[in-house]
Amino acid sequence: MSTARKPRRRVFGVFSIVFLTVIAGAFAAWFGVAAVTWMHYGSPKPSTLPDTALDHFMPVYEVDEQQQVAVNAPWTNTFAAECRMDLQDSAIIRSVIEDRARLLGATPDPRASGESGAFVAQAISYGWGVLAEDPGHEIILGSVSQPWESNVAFQALPPDEFEGYRSAGYAKMIWTFDAEPTGPTSSIARTVTRVETTDPDSRDKFRRYWSTISPAIAFIRSQALALVQADAQDGYHANGTAPPATCEAIDSIR
Repeated sequence: MSTARKPRRRVFGVFSIVFLTVIAGAFAAWFGVAAVTWMHYGSPKPSTLPDTALDHFMPVYEVDEQQQVAVNAPWTNTFAAECRMDLQDSAIIRSVIEDRARLLGATPDPRASGESGAFVAQAISYGWGVLAEDPGHEIILGSVSQPWESNVAFQALPPDEFEGYRSAGYAKMIWTFDAEPTGPTSSIARTVTRVETTDPDSRDKFRRYWSTISPAIAFIRSQALALVQADAQDGYHANGTAPPATCEAIDSIR
């Protein structure tokens, strides 16, 4: 009996070593990214894709992160997919969001019921505001909050007050989605995150928060763009080219 069990024990031992190695590698990668983020915080690389509308609302910033994906669909289809993107469609995104809440000790939000819904509409219901929108091309969302707190409350500001907001204790955040044509039936889906804090104490708090959480945020953005890519391509193949429209109009026909 003892000789029969040895191979199983050996296999289990090898599996345990591999599993622990993978976990250790993931944590090492996470902390590596966090360390780099901490060291380079406040010195974002110059944007290679100027956005006049975005610069109008936040010309000076401490964080400027951009991600994009190529889409085999017209830009109007891509923008429509960005507007109706539903993060609940990705089990991985749901898991990352839940892990973030547990990490910060957040109290479950009664609005976060797990029900499906267009991301832009949900963001607005949570307190984000639309700063500007170019139908079929770009939407710029903005909010003021204290994201380092366990239970985050977002506050929308009128577009003409956002750039000049300087009340101490907050981070001003912008999240954009835009679609750029690269050909008659191809485009790029892009998302940009910018952050500016309002005082030195808030900068220190956000820097600690961002250094810890930014790898997860980057992962969520990449998965969200994958959802957009798939939806835009499927929609184009099924229904043809979509007309330019606002996110509100697109959400109304979901």
